Amino acid sequence: MAQIMTIGYYAPHLSKDLVALYTKKEKPAYPDFLKKNNNWWAGSTAGGNYRTIAVYECPDEKLREALMALGARYNFYAQVAGYTFEILPLINEAEAMKMIRG
Repeated sequence: MAQIMTIGYYAPHLSKDLVALYTKKEKPAYPDFLKKNNNWWAGSTAGGNYRTIAVYECPDEKLREALMALGARYNFYAQVAGYTFEILPLINEAEAMKMIRG
């Protein structure tokens, strides 16, 4: 199973706008194969922005499709000016070492 971490960043004064979007039913849907394992509010960054982190899981063969779906969902939130995000596929250390060694 592939894992994907998302990190969203936003200024504290944007919280209400983002909650309003988060609770809308009209936001882009996640595909059935994409499961959210955890979601955290992770405090503020050195720059004073708030940060949220989520970890998702999907079958390896659906990784591209999952990344596209997450991009659509997080771009929906990015309609709030100043909201930014990262989408990071995660590879466990053993698999990464195999890739590095070739």
